[in-house]
Amino acid sequence: MTAPIHALEGWKGIEKEIRRAPRVAFFSDFDGTLVRLRRHPGQVVLPVRVRRLLCAVAQSVPVAGIVSGRRISDVRRRAGVGHIWYVGAHGFFLRTPENRLISLLANRERESVRKIQRVLFRRLRGWRGVHLEPKEATVTVHYRSASPGVAARTRQLLECVIKEHKGISLMAGKKMWELLPNSHIDKWTGISFILRRARKRSGRLRWLPIFLGDDVTDERVFRKMKGISIAVGKKHRTAARFYLRSPAEVTQFLERVKAVLT
Repeated sequence: MTAPIHALEGWKGIEKEIRRAPRVAFFSDFDGTLVRLRRHPGQVVLPVRVRRLLCAVAQSVPVAGIVSGRRISDVRRRAGVGHIWYVGAHGFFLRTPENRLISLLANRERESVRKIQRVLFRRLRGWRGVHLEPKEATVTVHYRSASPGVAARTRQLLECVIKEHKGISLMAGKKMWELLPNSHIDKWTGISFILRRARKRSGRLRWLPIFLGDDVTDERVFRKMKGISIAVGKKHRTAARFYLRSPAEVTQFLERVKAVLT
């Protein structure tokens, strides 16, 4: 795996790619990328400066979107950027710029997730520092505020639950675990769905996708995407071509992208 280049230090090369591309599509993860991670997901607020930059970039490219593990309604409300794509629940749901909801979740998968949610609400009730976040297609167990002992017990419980309920997988993230259906659906599924739709409208014109992300689920996009991929918060063990150190550097990157596109 080749070590990524710092995106600001390697900006001249990125700028050249953007200027040469007939069509640019811009996508970004939300938590840990556009905003800093918080102890509780409900504490996250998108800075006004970042929102304005996103709006400017979105108005300058044919396709733009925010791709998140959050519920679409949640990330859409927190981002506050209109007329763009939103991909939620790690690719299971999409909302078009025209505000039409597209679901890639099968009914049997929906019922499996609901069953798991009921089990976890019952079995994790009262566990200090553990927060359960139910979503449309997944359920997230946050343990950022839990002690190491409680976190270890939580992981053991989740592994037991997974064994008891077929069709559900456990995925680790930053201070959280995600339980989701065994499926081929992921963030890249959502992004590629949008790009296929865009390519049908643009004919044979080449598209340059840009994607920024910080977590395990974003690595799947980095591995499959041909474009400008940027890992936020890490410069080792990533399939991304470039990296940025923090959401603060993402803001600087957005300013440069805006300057090139507008």
